[in-house]
Amino acid sequence: MTSKIDGAGPPSVRPAEPDLGAHAPVRIRTKRRRRVGVRLAGTWLALVISVALLADVLPLANPTVNITPAESAPFSAWPEFLGTDRLGRSVLSRLAHGAQVSLLIGVLATVFGMVAGVAMGMLSAVRPASDFVLGSLTDSLLAVPGVVLLLALGATMGAGLTPLVLGLALYAMPSFARLARGTTRTVHGRPHVQAAQVMGAGQLRILAREILPAVLRPVIAYSVVVLASLIVAEASVSYLGLGVPPPTPTWGGMISDGQSSLDQAPYLVLVPAAVLFITVLSLGVLGRSSRRGNS
Repeated sequence: MTSKIDGAGPPSVRPAEPDLGAHAPVRIRTKRRRRVGVRLAGTWLALVISVALLADVLPLANPTVNITPAESAPFSAWPEFLGTDRLGRSVLSRLAHGAQVSLLIGVLATVFGMVAGVAMGMLSAVRPASDFVLGSLTDSLLAVPGVVLLLALGATMGAGLTPLVLGLALYAMPSFARLARGTTRTVHGRPHVQAAQVMGAGQLRILAREILPAVLRPVIAYSVVVLASLIVAEASVSYLGLGVPPPTPTWGGMISDGQSSLDQAPYLVLVPAAVLFITVLSLGVLGRSSRRGNS
């Protein structure tokens, strides 16, 4: 005769609690790698900016004056340890002065494109009557490839600093306008904006004091990425011969000049291309980091 014990049955198994810290080491390593990348990128950009600002006072050769011998190999002489080009000009000096030109064009075009794009985007967001016109203009500019736009302006206005900055600003303006338009629409419905409207504040005051600060945060973070793309665009146009005319050095122009001597002196292409690549990569790293900080 068997007896039945109340409550007897298979032992209950408690579900294992999730290990909330299982992925913590991975996240920590990822953050450390990002911090290291940001520091390296910042160090490189600080070096490039310092050299660009001090290029005229550093003990460098004149970038437009020929020195002998031509196409001397890197590390064969000091201070021209990066060698000379096919005309006997210092590669180091042309890199430093080329940084001046590339950064100046990129920063000016970014600022002009940002100012025009933010104004256009904010106006489009608060005035439905102008939204269609400004939206159509933005879409039209986005439909044209940037290099084609720059080539068209260069062919019309000629090579030089002014048409290049204007073309790059037009190329950057639509992306800033779209970002500003979306942010303005989001901020426009927030309580502090509605409170300002109830208190009788004018639309211009609301845009300038209540909405613009919120718009500028993502726009400034995004401008670093735009600056990187504009430096590449400037180098592309200079490579095609429609940038700043010679003998003013630019990174794209140095790459274009060096391609004729690629077999005998590959460093004439590799050195400016490497500087351009690392600079653009560093700007991209800082841009992504700043956008993560604003998200």
